[in-house]
Amino acid sequence: LLTLRNDPAYFIENCLKVKWKGELVDFHLRTAQRKVMEAFNWQERSGKPIRLLVLKARREGVSTLVEALLYHRISMRKHKTGMVIAHDLDTAKEIFEIARLFYIENKFPELRPMVRSMDRRHLIFDNEDPHSHARGLDSKLIVETAMDISAGVGMEINYLHMSEVSRYRDAENLVKGLLQCVNMKDPETIVIKESTGFGASGYYYDEVQRAKNGETDYDLVF
Repeated sequence: LLTLRNDPAYFIENCLKVKWKGELVDFHLRTAQRKVMEAFNWQERSGKPIRLLVLKARREGVSTLVEALLYHRISMRKHKTGMVIAHDLDTAKEIFEIARLFYIENKFPELRPMVRSMDRRHLIFDNEDPHSHARGLDSKLIVETAMDISAGVGMEINYLHMSEVSRYRDAENLVKGLLQCVNMKDPETIVIKESTGFGASGYYYDEVQRAKNGETDYDLVF
């Protein structure tokens, strides 16, 4: 149990399943996913908050891996909030379905936390009976879209996954608001921005260049 809690790659490959080419299969890390995992582990070992900027190709499973990392944290820790920002509604639904599958198809059902709610965008790990002595984790995963410029406002976010940032309608203001919800000095926190390229200009392009030049706290994974 301690290894499962402290080693996300071990948890992912031993507990989770994903859909691959129309089949439900064990989650084995692929080449691009391992590269992201190595950067994640390096930052964690150094005691830093996780801050990654991933410039990816299509269909390499990066979003799925980041979703697995957030799922690992909220299902293994109490009082934590994970948030995913997808660039559109269809992608938000697809990402949430990945998280739902992680829960439903966990290879070890005894590791599944109590669930208070699991709808189209919220997965809340807690006891649905507030009067029960058996307490839940009080942790949750929320999936929103970049179309809502006020997403996350007023919340405390521990783990933040921003997907396809280059396609956000108003990336600069949305990201600025989201980062105000994260304790940026807390080494327990995770912020991962990932996207395919979308032209040599705009917010995400500028962020990649800044990370490439060592001007931010984000490690660039290409």
